[in-house]
Amino acid sequence: MFSKYTRSRRHPFLNSLLSIAAVVTLVSANSNGSGCTHANGVVTCNLGSLNSAATATATVVMTPNQVGTITNTVGVAASESDPNTANNSVTKSAVVTASSLQIVNNYAINQTTGAQIVPGETDIGNHCDDCTTLVTLPFAYTLYDRTFTTATITSNGIIEFTGSTARFSNGCLPDTDPALEYTILGYFDDLRTDAANIPGLGPSGIFTSVTGTAPNRVFNVEWRSTFFNNNAQAINFEIRLFENQPRFDVIYAQIDQFGSSATVGVQRTATTGFTQYECDQGGLTPGLQLSFIGSDQLFLSGLVIDSRGAGIPGVTVNLSGTQTASVVTDASGFYTFNNLTPGGLYTITPTREGFTFTPPNAGFENLRNSQTANFTGTQQQQTGFTISGRVANTLGEGIAGAAVALSGTQTATATTDANGSYSFANLAASGNYTVTPALANFTFTPPSRTFNSLSGNQTADFTGTLTLVTPVGTNVSVEFAGDTINYSQVTAAGVTTANPISPATAGTPPAGYTLLQVPGIDLATTASVSGIITVCFVD
Repeated sequence: MFSKYTRSRRHPFLNSLLSIAAVVTLVSANSNGSGCTHANGVVTCNLGSLNSAATATATVVMTPNQVGTITNTVGVAASESDPNTANNSVTKSAVVTASSLQIVNNYAINQTTGAQIVPGETDIGNHCDDCTTLVTLPFAYTLYDRTFTTATITSNGIIEFTGSTARFSNGCLPDTDPALEYTILGYFDDLRTDAANIPGLGPSGIFTSVTGTAPNRVFNVEWRSTFFNNNAQAINFEIRLFENQPRFDVIYAQIDQFGSSATVGVQRTATTGFTQYECDQGGLTPGLQLSFIGSDQLFLSGLVIDSRGAGIPGVTVNLSGTQTASVVTDASGFYTFNNLTPGGLYTITPTREGFTFTPPNAGFENLRNSQTANFTGTQQQQTGFTISGRVANTLGEGIAGAAVALSGTQTATATTDANGSYSFANLAASGNYTVTPALANFTFTPPSRTFNSLSGNQTADFTGTLTLVTPVGTNVSVEFAGDTINYSQVTAAGVTTANPISPATAGTPPAGYTLLQVPGIDLATTASVSGIITVCFVD
């Protein structure tokens, strides 16, 4: 949407002044006098000397940057007195609606192969290691929610629209460097544009060209560069800005290091939106074209930090309302919800065991712009945590009477109940604890469980197996709880174990054996036995 203001005068005044709102971008200003200037939000057009009843026209074209009412004031002044000053100014307002204003809140990436760059023709004079060049764009270009007429192009593969940094060390998005706000990162790496000659490319540098005709032009920015860490390797790629479209493309031609130490993407700010294609992962190939297509879908994002300002990772952040989602904060405490429908009702709630958060949640009603919701987490110094569990056999039947020992920061002993359950309560936070079960003639899997830096309730379950030593002898009896196993002959001592089995899984016993009672017992021994084995059950 363009706003066009035209002011015609039939009085002998020399200058026309237009105060433009801060939420618009000036596209052009001209008059049939000696021209217009722009400074501090005021456009001044010199209309020259006017005869009585003569007419002069000043035309100012602006692009609005946000939804709402925009008010501009036009005034005139002259070198001679005016008998009627009441008609020397006028104020006009325009309502900018979402449907008439194309604001981009997010970028989706379409990936194709086999693309070719459009060669740049104009050398912008960037021949250096770590430097920037300010250029005037051939047309007003909108990135996210702002429109720009100039940009800073750096030797290190990025176009900055608000910043001007020659930073050479890339970082993954979101990047908190303010200089990288409203930035396109075509291949952010430590590059050089000062090589006298690159085989197959010629002199290095940054070169631009314009293709197409207004209002559908494309501004092509081509890098012919080498790498700082290996000037024998080259990188040739291009960023293409599309006039009157929420779109830019990145096309790769020669790419010797494949993006292994580069960041590719676009960022509004570290907390209000970014789209990253890759960071230090590689995988970029010649002929790859990445088309970043803008959308009016919105973001809700922010940071979860502690009282020192350090990010808290691993916090689950839940979105409820018009849309629902759940994400987990990254190593820096950052989270984001993308592709939210404008006008929706949303609530963001962070949660992590052992933490409280201020504020406990954040609400957004009739969402019209991407917003930030930051939270401060406080870790609770709690006591009263519990370690509990169950001791059971392989069928899941509880083993009663097992002694369970707690050692470490606190010590205690518990005995399993009829269900095999036990519990240790009121344990201090951040303590280190080990739980070990014991019962005569049983071995347990696992033998013990350890919990370090206890920060919540924990569960430790164990499986017990009947185990007895089988000695050498004739007619050897091994007594289990309620079960007697008789070996006719034991020629070498070993260990006999008995695991209960259910009728459903018992299967068919071997030839010569009979399943005497169910549930049965799965016998195993490391002893050397011969002769008849009998099993007696005592009710």
